[in-house]
Amino acid sequence: MGSIVIEFRPGRIFNKLKRKIKLKNPVKTESFVRVPARINAMVFDTATLVNPTRKGVYSAGELLFSAKLYTFARVKLVKGSKILVDKATKRKSIVLHTAIVMKKTLGFKLGLEIEANNLYDYPHCGFGSSAAVQIAVAMAINDIFGNPLSPEELMKLLSQNYGEEIEGESNRLIHVQSNGGGLAAALYKGGMIVLAGEGIVILRKPIPNNYSFVFGIPKSYRPFDAKTMMKKEERVFSDMKRASELNAKDLAWIILHKLLPALAEQRLFDIGECINTKFKTGSLENDSKLWPELMEKMKLLKIFRCSSTPIISYSSCGPAIFALTSNPARVKEIFRKAGLNIFAAEADNDGAIFSG
Repeated sequence: MGSIVIEFRPGRIFNKLKRKIKLKNPVKTESFVRVPARINAMVFDTATLVNPTRKGVYSAGELLFSAKLYTFARVKLVKGSKILVDKATKRKSIVLHTAIVMKKTLGFKLGLEIEANNLYDYPHCGFGSSAAVQIAVAMAINDIFGNPLSPEELMKLLSQNYGEEIEGESNRLIHVQSNGGGLAAALYKGGMIVLAGEGIVILRKPIPNNYSFVFGIPKSYRPFDAKTMMKKEERVFSDMKRASELNAKDLAWIILHKLLPALAEQRLFDIGECINTKFKTGSLENDSKLWPELMEKMKLLKIFRCSSTPIISYSSCGPAIFALTSNPARVKEIFRKAGLNIFAAEADNDGAIFSG
């Protein structure tokens, strides 16, 4: 199989939108948007992450939750045609890439001044922080021009031209597989969202108001850059493909006949049971090759799942562990005894919020 680990310059478009955009004049000169974090609870077909449908297009499917861990973007129109990234912005290459992609797609010449940052400090930990920066910047630009791109178009444009930063490289990114979960958390209301095919939302429901998230981060966590993480992940690509192919039929039945009905009726304990199938299908074993502590922690913690804490799992390939619970005090104590760094966040059912 050929390598999908590709480096590129900001603004490169691998997959254009199918329609040509007829852009009107901007409707405002500035936009501020705040977007939530996505918790990737379950990927349906990891084989697709190894062998994409076509370059940059992944039809893996995903169950995601949204949490009130915020990322913001502020975009202003300025004189000239340059893109000016504010000094306070930490992930400048991602911001620049998104702005150029939007500028090329919409076909405008105006200059932009952009500030965008995650308001939490766990990059490459499972929260979709890179995608959150990307979608916040794109939504703010789209808002300035009266939203010429639909949510579905933003999903395709950004997920199919996706890249993350390389440490020490301000003008290079590395391609990373994107299902679109981090984008969907911002673009759509409903804290529980199912994606299928090329980032198509097929079901979304709110998380009940009395439930919130508790997160546990293994103390061994270090924020590797995306290039390092992709090189590590590449070593388990064959295992990911094999595990997915062996379990595809059983997973498809579970998703169709158990997960989707449970989501439709907001039966959180049954949703948690479906998520736990990844402990039996090789996903946990493969992800533990990236984060060695993950296997031990999940074996220890999954036994504490109960009616008040119906979901205990980990996000994406880790290492962030999460619980959806109506009893956060109990979960914090359990996570603390397991030797995790702990923080909490409310569930988010609102998606992106604009102001100003």
